Amino acid sequence: MSEIKSAFEIAMERINKMSDATDSDKLKWKFVPEGKDLAMKYLKGEASLEEGLAGRSGEEAAFVKEGIVEVLADQIILPNNDKISPQFTKALDGIVSIKDEKAMAQQIADAINQLMDHFVTQGAEQRKQAADMLKESFAGKLKAAATQKRLAIDTSALNVEALPQYQEEYSKVVQQINEQYQLQLNELKHYLSEIK
Repeated sequence: MSEIKSAFEIAMERINKMSDATDSDKLKWKFVPEGKDLAMKYLKGEASLEEGLAGRSGEEAAFVKEGIVEVLADQIILPNNDKISPQFTKALDGIVSIKDEKAMAQQIADAINQLMDHFVTQGAEQRKQAADMLKESFAGKLKAAATQKRLAIDTSALNVEALPQYQEEYSKVVQQINEQYQLQLNELKHYLSEIK
């Protein structure tokens, strides 16, 4: 039977592992959280990223930037109401502003904006077409079921969108459409985060 360790023993093991940490690890533990805090203040309009990075260089600056990018990248998401949020734009602009290779970062940011515009316009049209096709399909199934059971029901007056089965199917279709955009967005965000 394995030995159960006390909280003190577990804490001591962690402290011993920390003593094995490199100087770079220690810098990362200190400055990535600072970068995250700076990014949160930036999003709230309480801080400037450039001012927060001023005077920092080398690994310190790199770790602060890493923290900034982690927080800001979380704001770059697909809109759920077909309207791009101001936070999205601010986050994307913030990431570009701290990159050394600004031209390349701006190209990727432009590709992300283009993808978002496509999602809002073409994606909305795709979702509408999917909804219309599902409505027709469900209305046809209801009419066939009524005919088979010899019921005199006016299926054209039924609101198929209110049916749980319709809502479930529509949700699946929307999820499939959104997944295509999400995959592309994730790839572009990855490229953006890798730029120096």
